[in-house]
Amino acid sequence: MPKIDVHEALAREWAGTDLDATLAWLGTLTDDRVQTAAAEGLMWTWAQKDLREAVDWASQLLESEFRNKILLKTSKILATQDPARAAAWTAEFAEDQGRKEALIYAVHQWFERNATAAAAWAVGIENAPMRNEALMAVAASWANRDPGPAAAWLASMPADSRAEALPLVAGRWLVRDREAALAWVAQLPDAEERQRLTAQFSVTPE
Repeated sequence: MPKIDVHEALAREWAGTDLDATLAWLGTLTDDRVQTAAAEGLMWTWAQKDLREAVDWASQLLESEFRNKILLKTSKILATQDPARAAAWTAEFAEDQGRKEALIYAVHQWFERNATAAAAWAVGIENAPMRNEALMAVAASWANRDPGPAAAWLASMPADSRAEALPLVAGRWLVRDREAALAWVAQLPDAEERQRLTAQFSVTPE
């Protein structure tokens, strides 16, 4: 079990008995590392007591690195309880690495509960970079279960949407069933994509 930072542990415990006092203390912290650890502890406890209120508080934080870390922490907590809501909420974040990590985590959790709904949501995202992130999360989760159908599903997506995810899925399929993976790649209609995957497979250990 990972060791919990002392400030995070303190905030977890204190928030359970006096949330307002914990929030006031959080506002007095000037060290970024300490403040972030304490806020993560606060969010952990707050989410157990009133998830909606915790999410609302995180949403109103001013744009900063601190805010991004707390949004990520909150999204992960939310994803364990309501991954569909977490994915939709995370999709409202500004585009950065934190948003990407939170979105992938939420979609993965959603896929584990309802694969069809998670895949349909990912496909329907209008923002192209965000859609690709969500498709990657679905593809990675699906490939862990059954890479063949995952690859076939990805192949039905537009080329720019599947460019990052398809090599990942094909690679996992290769590990499970090299012959089937190679046969599938050989029948791909896109010559450039077929060559790229074949080259990838040629340097992959048997």
